[in-house]
Amino acid sequence: MKRREFIGWAALGSSILGQLSWSKIAQAADAKKLTEKDIFKEGMTSTIANYCENPEKQPNKACPKWPESKGHCETCNFYNKDKSETDYKGKKYARCLLLGDPSKPQFVGQKAWCGSYIKQA
Repeated sequence: MKRREFIGWAALGSSILGQLSWSKIAQAADAKKLTEKDIFKEGMTSTIANYCENPEKQPNKACPKWPESKGHCETCNFYNKDKSETDYKGKKYARCLLLGDPSKPQFVGQKAWCGSYIKQA
């Protein structure tokens, strides 16, 4: 490999890494600007099943058989993997990995629960 080729590939690699870093920074900045439309609500269709914001509140149409022993989103394997947890109106929200469509709400409540819950290892 010639020196010029090496420098060209190195420049391309650093450019790609820089873009990836900026996308992570942008995601963190987005979390700080959380709005009502970014928050996933009960009854919305998505890849998670039986999402309920207040599972302790029974009877609950969204999740009628919430198993208390399973915990909440905050202890789920899919919650806050990108360190996006933020406060909004006195409650904590973070991204859920199972909500993969960026055109729809991506944030779930810390004390919420869904049928796709898997306890963190």
